[in-house]
Amino acid sequence: MLLNAVDCPTVAALEGGYNVSVTSACCEAVIRTLLGERIALPPLQRPNPCCEPTLTAVLNVQREFWPCLDTEKARSAFSQQLNEAAELGQAERTSKRSRMSPAKDYEAIRQRG
Repeated sequence: MLLNAVDCPTVAALEGGYNVSVTSACCEAVIRTLLGERIALPPLQRPNPCCEPTLTAVLNVQREFWPCLDTEKARSAFSQQLNEAAELGQAERTSKRSRMSPAKDYEAIRQRG
């Protein structure tokens, strides 16, 4: 879609790279979307509460450059999305170290066996 609408080279940059399978899926989703394919949106998930002020601050800064963000409709939509996500609750967070811990794997094997 976007690639058909412009007559110049197009670049997409994704930040991250900590999880190869997630990065791969994100790259694929971006390319498919740029080509006009409709993709399913991931389920809504509440951001960590410490992220909400940062998201709000970023939006406040970006409103200067993106007038479409500086409307009552946009402000209301952002607020509504945070409220809906809060109703879903927050996914359990664990550190990468604990997810990869050999002790955790050992405990799972011990319980099975």
